[in-house]
Amino acid sequence: MIVLLNNIWIFIVIFQIRTNQISADELDQNQLDTLAETLKIEIRVIDNLRREATNHIVRTTLRNDGLEPIPSSGWRLYFHSMLLLYPDVFPNNMTKELDVEQIRVGMVQGDLYYIEPMSGFKPLPARSARNYNIVVSLWAVQRTDFMPLWYVTSADKSVQPRIVQSTSSFDLDYVTDFDDVRQWKRWRGDRYNPFTPQERAEQLAYDYTNSEYKVIIPTPMSLQIDRQKPRVSFNSNWKVFAEDSIFYNTTVYITEELQIQHVVSKPNASVIILSHNTTIEPEGYTLNVDVNVIRLEASDTAGMFYAVQSLRSIMYHGDIPAMNVQDAPRYRWRGMHFDVARNFHTLADVKRLIDVMAMYKMNVLHLHLTDDEGWRLEIDGLPELTEVGGKRCHDPQENDCIIPQFGSGPFANSSGSGFFTKSQYREILSYATKNHIKVYPEFDMPAHSHAAVASMESRFRKTKSSEYRLVDQEDSSTYLSVQNWKDNVLNPCINSTYAFIGKVMNEVKALHANIQPLAIFHFGGDEVAKGAWEKSPRCKKFLRTFPRYNVSQGLKKYFVERVVYLAAERGMSLGGWEDGYFNGSAPIPAGDLSGAYLYVNPWNNIWEWGSGSNAYKLANAGYKVIMTQATNLYFDHPQEPDPEERGLYWATRFTDTRKVFDFRPDELYDNIREDRSGNPQSKHDVCGDDMSKCTRLEKPENVIGIQGALWSETIRTSENMDYMLFPRLLALAERAWHKASFEQTGASSQSDWLSFAKALGTKEFLRLEGNGVQYRIPPPGARVLSDEVTVTTKYPGLGAQYSSDNGSTWQDIGTYQPTNVTWNDAGAILLRATNAYGTRYSRSIKLSQGPVKKWSDQKDVDYIAANLTVFVEVVDNLDKDAKYFMTMSVRFGNIGAHNITAGSWKIYFYTLYGAKPGEKLTCGMTVGHVNGILYYFEPTSGDAFPGIPSNGTLRCVYKNWRWIVSRTDNMPNWYVAADGMKAQKLASTVDEALTYVGPFDAPQKWKRAKEDKYDPYTPAVRYDVLDRGPSQKRPFKIIPTPVESTIDAGKTMKFDPLTWSRRIFPGIPKPLPLGTSSLFNRREVVIKASTGTGALHGAQTLISLLQNNGGTLPRATVKDYPRYSYRGVMLDVARNFKPLPWILKFLDVMSMYKLNKLHLHLSDDEAWRVEIEGIPELTQVGAKRCHSEYRDDCVIPQLGSGPDTDTYGTGYYNKTEYQTILQYANERHIEIIPEIDMPAHSAAAIFTMETREDEIEHMRSHGNENLPESWLLFDHKSAKNVLSVQRWKKNAMNPCMNSTYRFVEKVIDGLIALHKDFQPLSKFHMGGDEVAHGVWNGSEECRNNPNIPKSILSDTGQLQRVFMRRVSDIVAQKNLDLAVWEDGVYADDKPNPIADYKSKNVFVYPWNNRWGTNFAIRTAEFADAGYKVILPLATHLYFDQPQEPDPESRGLYWATRFTDTRKVFGLMPDDIFANLGPDRMGNPVTLEKICGSNTCPQPKKTENIIGMQACMWAEVMRTEGQFHEMAFPRVLALAERAWHRADWETMMSPPRDAARDKEWEVFADALGYAELPRLEQKGVMYLVEPPGAKIESDGTLKANARYPGHVIEVMDEKSQKWVEFKERKLAHGQYTFHFRVRTPGDGRVSRTVELKATIKAPGSSAQEIRSSKFPMLFVCLWCMSRALV
Repeated sequence: MIVLLNNIWIFIVIFQIRTNQISADELDQNQLDTLAETLKIEIRVIDNLRREATNHIVRTTLRNDGLEPIPSSGWRLYFHSMLLLYPDVFPNNMTKELDVEQIRVGMVQGDLYYIEPMSGFKPLPARSARNYNIVVSLWAVQRTDFMPLWYVTSADKSVQPRIVQSTSSFDLDYVTDFDDVRQWKRWRGDRYNPFTPQERAEQLAYDYTNSEYKVIIPTPMSLQIDRQKPRVSFNSNWKVFAEDSIFYNTTVYITEELQIQHVVSKPNASVIILSHNTTIEPEGYTLNVDVNVIRLEASDTAGMFYAVQSLRSIMYHGDIPAMNVQDAPRYRWRGMHFDVARNFHTLADVKRLIDVMAMYKMNVLHLHLTDDEGWRLEIDGLPELTEVGGKRCHDPQENDCIIPQFGSGPFANSSGSGFFTKSQYREILSYATKNHIKVYPEFDMPAHSHAAVASMESRFRKTKSSEYRLVDQEDSSTYLSVQNWKDNVLNPCINSTYAFIGKVMNEVKALHANIQPLAIFHFGGDEVAKGAWEKSPRCKKFLRTFPRYNVSQGLKKYFVERVVYLAAERGMSLGGWEDGYFNGSAPIPAGDLSGAYLYVNPWNNIWEWGSGSNAYKLANAGYKVIMTQATNLYFDHPQEPDPEERGLYWATRFTDTRKVFDFRPDELYDNIREDRSGNPQSKHDVCGDDMSKCTRLEKPENVIGIQGALWSETIRTSENMDYMLFPRLLALAERAWHKASFEQTGASSQSDWLSFAKALGTKEFLRLEGNGVQYRIPPPGARVLSDEVTVTTKYPGLGAQYSSDNGSTWQDIGTYQPTNVTWNDAGAILLRATNAYGTRYSRSIKLSQGPVKKWSDQKDVDYIAANLTVFVEVVDNLDKDAKYFMTMSVRFGNIGAHNITAGSWKIYFYTLYGAKPGEKLTCGMTVGHVNGILYYFEPTSGDAFPGIPSNGTLRCVYKNWRWIVSRTDNMPNWYVAADGMKAQKLASTVDEALTYVGPFDAPQKWKRAKEDKYDPYTPAVRYDVLDRGPSQKRPFKIIPTPVESTIDAGKTMKFDPLTWSRRIFPGIPKPLPLGTSSLFNRREVVIKASTGTGALHGAQTLISLLQNNGGTLPRATVKDYPRYSYRGVMLDVARNFKPLPWILKFLDVMSMYKLNKLHLHLSDDEAWRVEIEGIPELTQVGAKRCHSEYRDDCVIPQLGSGPDTDTYGTGYYNKTEYQTILQYANERHIEIIPEIDMPAHSAAAIFTMETREDEIEHMRSHGNENLPESWLLFDHKSAKNVLSVQRWKKNAMNPCMNSTYRFVEKVIDGLIALHKDFQPLSKFHMGGDEVAHGVWNGSEECRNNPNIPKSILSDTGQLQRVFMRRVSDIVAQKNLDLAVWEDGVYADDKPNPIADYKSKNVFVYPWNNRWGTNFAIRTAEFADAGYKVILPLATHLYFDQPQEPDPESRGLYWATRFTDTRKVFGLMPDDIFANLGPDRMGNPVTLEKICGSNTCPQPKKTENIIGMQACMWAEVMRTEGQFHEMAFPRVLALAERAWHRADWETMMSPPRDAARDKEWEVFADALGYAELPRLEQKGVMYLVEPPGAKIESDGTLKANARYPGHVIEVMDEKSQKWVEFKERKLAHGQYTFHFRVRTPGDGRVSRTVELKATIKAPGSSAQEIRSSKFPMLFVCLWCMSRALV
């Protein structure tokens, strides 16, 4: 039997699945029902801040929880957005097609949109989901920005729509939490964050102990309690007696409310007496409580009614003290606006509101009965208004209803539908009259009238009658209202519009008759869309007839005139919103609208919008003004700045009860307290110190009252309504009835608020509950101290509860006292406040034991950027810890007027060698690492950060790896950032001079380690370094030096380019060596060469002779050819970019000095610099450095590039620019060798390919088949945080992934294509250097690759060898030579076999000859292994190294402490070991130390050493000036050695040293007199070295410069003027001299050196000399033979 039942059950399930299976095209009812049931919607706001208040991204996830795919067509999904989607598309086009996702987003109008599949949409499989990122204008920061009741429809119109069940809850649980600052802030300057429990506790830190609660709300004018008399005990035996019959209705009311008997004769005791006193002002009253008699007096029934309300209030707690109350209202209009049009609210809701209004003496109910979204009152003779306009349902043609809005769903059974019948409306009028409340109906027009327009159009279609038609059928105007309606405006130029309005007025007046005669008809008048009526033929005709209205807003004025007339005709006044009565920036004078009183609700006081004076402008213009200011009185706004609070927030981020209570209606500008962002502002900020920018109130008698407003876009239920109204309405009633003393004095409202709040918590909430009001219970505040929790509530009398199990169970917790709680495993609890009975609750909030994160906003970031000063200095390089970290100090200063406190901000900085991530500093900050050399300081969580007071400082000592001995080890453009905010540079660090770095004035600051022998040059030491024989101008010196030259300086001729001509002879002798050039003295110059390259070099020699000798040529013969075929420079354009003009200028200089290879280092961890066709991400993302939280923006800042893309951290060569370089180089016979560094140094490429993969994955998730190729370069499944030398994570391409090699091939093909028509690519440089050990350990891709031997899975060198072989195969297939740095082809202490690589030639660059290691032997090893060797020796040819061992000399110094031009000049490339010098610490190194007992190896295959190259790594070069200073004049020395083999190179020391020194002087003279001026003419900013200076023992002051022709200048302390230095003898005295060198051409100067001296008179003990960096030095004046110490 069980089996049988199971079989039946299985059969039923299968049958159900089959019948509900969804098919394509048109869905039947069952299929649509299934779709609606199984489609799960999830909404997440991704980011409001990225586009800075322009638009935001909403991620819409569609998940199929069904058992069958969702089909590719046949359905539409409708949803709502109050904000315009795709503002660059809608409403000009009504659909937006998402090509990747293959969906169409359509706009209906208002807030109704839809999604439907396009033709390429792939069915959504069962149990899977897809994401759709929808662009929406402005921002969304509340859950209630989203709407419930999404629904689906079928292409088959007979199928009924169905609500998507996952969106059916009004709790909006399909919207994910707003848990990130980018979600809850509207823009970066938004200062509001959700209140934490701790912040709320601070706000609620009230002491109610001494506060008397208000006995009556609203507060009476006078209340005196006689505590000497006994309290009155009130019970059902009391009677009520009216002395005057006008109070009959009041006695009836009292009997009903107080359950006592009405008597016609006055009893002697226990009686309430109602007395008529005509001396009391209207609506006023007196109330006297004596022992047995309560007397109420008033001059009118309203006053008596309010006396009863006060009596009800004081009787609530039982016995009544004897008292006397005298009272009258502040304003005669005490109103509440209630919108029942957007979402309908029932008769019961309106009555409940009337009850509470009456309790608190409010007297006007403004009912907003119509809007775009609904018409809510039955009108005789116009049934369509409610039959169509009173319903919302899925009816695109709006024949039977208007379209769904505000989450009303597809059926007319929600709050979107409903209306008051005539009888219900009269019941409202009667009930309001009984409670002394006037009802003023509003029919919004001419805008906000879509429901009316649609209804009348439906009527027209049915009856064909235009009697009440509201539109010109030929009007082709296009406009969009604020709420995104396209047809919501009545046409003012057709008579049927006014017939309709008159008809409505007549019927509504009739409804009011005999109950509450209608005195005011409110016509709305607000928010008429720009562009309405522009193309209406009827309006054009009207304006031709009445040209006076042919002005801006003229038609609106005409409409108002007509409506005023209609109202006056019927004996009514007219009410309207402020914009209904405005004509531009000024009101229409009330006198122009004669015939009726004009009432106005000014609402737009958003102070920064400039309309805050409108209320006073209108009062002065004669209108009766009811203050309805949105910033304080719009109750549709949230009550906290929290995403979980209900409401809109366009006027102010939140309005709580205290803000309403604090409103000062008589002094409008006193309410200016903050802008919409939450920034403090005052009336003087807005109005000026003299208040001249704001209109003054001249007719205060025209301000007749105040009114709250509850718009209902997000308010669907009675509970929603009460939550938004109460208790704010009580504060409104307080201000409408009672003018507080704080309003008059300008004092704080605190004391009055405490009394009011105490009354709410202890009495008024209980009274509201008695009326069935579900008022808002605010969440509690809480503090945690030693694990004890102290809970506070906003109002005394409320309770609190907590939950340790995420809300499953709740326990009571005391308030205002520390309590032990049970924390959950995460160290948190949930808290909520309760009503006095514990039956209703606030929303729950999370409280954590740990520290509270304090969020920073843009103002904080901007302040820190402008006012935080930074001063960094080395504490001690010599005292290192066990992990080789030394000590640094940073002193932060605050020069601003405000304290810098803890927040979510971080200070980002750069350190080449790395700080210590996670180090918690004693100053209260923590060090963190991003990637590469980007680090940050942030306030340590908790209370550890002490803050930085205004004009104060904070010193932090932190660890840095290795050393900092150079100013340029530091980088400019530190910056501050915070979550979601725009990062800003710290102003104190933007200077390229790095003035924020302290002095290096002690050995522990300028030495790297204890063994470091280098000290900065003193002026005297530099003098000795620069000392040489007399300079000599050698007019015909050629650089680089030719092989052979014969010059007869006695025979010259003048070269005039205007008289000389050029002839080219094709028959050039073949035997001439490459580059031979000859000059003959026959009034002609003959250049002979075997190639065009040789001819160019001959021409450069000619140009050199001409330029260096004023256009004069000697008789000369020059025979020349190069030493090496490869004479190159590597320019690193990846670390810091070098724009096209820089490169072209550099190529010019290379050509001048016969250099022929420009090796462009185009990619590195920090950036990618060349456009590769088909991989746009490489330059769109990888060529930019910036601080961004968005993966598709850029790579991270490095090397001082700062947070923005405005530095040379950003840039690339597009196709045209790169080919310009190729063409320019080709014309100068210079080969461009592109380098794409790999597998390491690839962080930029890896990251950008990840961003590409994100898009591919997105496309794949949507079923796209033609996907872009995937070029992932990194194994993310087993990513290791192995740091490279430059501190990079994820910087090595994975050698086991095929996508790596597809990428490499694509890049090579791209380079080949770029080179093809300009300079065909011959070699590809693949980098290959500095792969971090262990970077691929544990890689799943390697483990799963069958071609990778298991034995090498942890062998970095062998895995790199695999990579190199694979890449070399690709290179060989392209018929290219391979070029690589030495470490790319060196493993296991030897070069990889040349047979590994299939290219014809493999060029290797052995760079690491750092003395103290044996790496220099690799040159010979490579040459003998068959590689083509180019020498880029780091000790001599790395031009990123400093040019002095001085902290002020720019550069790195890992290979050698310095490399000056003389050192480059002295290089002997034929014998690397002949260049042996000290190690990088300055300690002597012997050949034995390098090579052991063996002779250091010399290459046997010297023919394989084909050239040399300088390397200009760009870490510390950001500007063109820095680039030039590092390059020149060292590049000229490189050119000399690469072209010319000097005789002294073959000598042995010491003769070699003497010969080299002598030739150096010749070379230096040529530089100083000829070549440096030539460079200046090219715009080259070569390094101007500082001078040497010393005082001889006889007191003679001397100075010298590196190159002749440069001017030495001196400034002494007294004159403070720079003058040309002249050698002189110093008299005795104290001196301070400053020296510098100035170039004779462009006037640039070197850095300054300082020399201090005390010259003592003969007979004294000594002279004292001080430099800026050394202690005292002494010389005896009379001891002439003694050397200067």
